[in-house]
Amino acid sequence: MRKSKKCEELTKAYYAPVFRRCLFLLNQDYLGAEDCTQDVFKLLIEKMDTLDLNQNIRGWLYEAAYRICANYLKQESRRRAVIIASLDDVLEVPSKEDFTDRDSVFDVLTEEEMKLLEAYYSEEYGNRSQIAAQYGLSTSQLFQRIYMIRQKLKEELNKRKRK
Repeated sequence: MRKSKKCEELTKAYYAPVFRRCLFLLNQDYLGAEDCTQDVFKLLIEKMDTLDLNQNIRGWLYEAAYRICANYLKQESRRRAVIIASLDDVLEVPSKEDFTDRDSVFDVLTEEEMKLLEAYYSEEYGNRSQIAAQYGLSTSQLFQRIYMIRQKLKEELNKRKRK
């Protein structure tokens, strides 16, 4: 039997059990479980030439689901941390009326810091590594720089509030 036909049969037979496993591993995150399940079977198709599809493929599928779900949870927690940090920044920013007839809070930033901040927040989340490469930074260095810029802005805002 051709391997592509075998993969199709395995997908039909194991899609629902793998989906339920992903749903359990992701604490009932239905959309995440769908994504992870699809990734498992995409991986099966990619690896079908190196796998022995007649052996215990169920165990391989469950292990792949476990690893893919673990990676998904890591990425999701990072994404949520960024969103929460961004929301905290937005909630702490005073309204425009608080700064009438004053210079912009962004005036405390250098031109390079301003460009980096604009690039960081104008791109989609997945392009952070491209932004880092563009500025000759690693992604962790990029996150650190953005953190420092935000701290600088917070300090300026707090200084202005006290006045």
